[in-house]
Amino acid sequence: MFVGGVLLVQAATIPFTAARSELLWSRLYPIIEYDMYRDPYFEGDRVDATWDIVAVYDSGVTMPLGLETLRMSVWDMHRILYVTVVEKSEQGRENLRSVIRARAPQSERIKELRVLSLPVRVSRSGPETIPATVVMTIPMQ
Repeated sequence: MFVGGVLLVQAATIPFTAARSELLWSRLYPIIEYDMYRDPYFEGDRVDATWDIVAVYDSGVTMPLGLETLRMSVWDMHRILYVTVVEKSEQGRENLRSVIRARAPQSERIKELRVLSLPVRVSRSGPETIPATVVMTIPMQ
């Protein structure tokens, strides 16, 4: 009886899923969104593997701000950068600024932040690093 009820409820969601598949699909089956289930990459594809933050001081000197410098976990750093870069959220930019002000050395002298993409290219011999590109520049004011 219970199994029949569950199957009936699932069948009832088919029209809704067909109309708004991206909404319901990602909510009911979030496992499909995991990296291991994404479309495969092929030889020559560019993959944005990770991001890095570089501080530009008022003297023009640049300094990378890594996990150790900011005393952050990889997950916290990834979340802040995801919200800032991918979702293009103003709140994400403000959160990043507040973390930098609180944890970066000589943060009062930082003029701007540059978020770099550190991509790799898929090849037969494994991933090959390619030059980093500036994805976003964030003023500290």
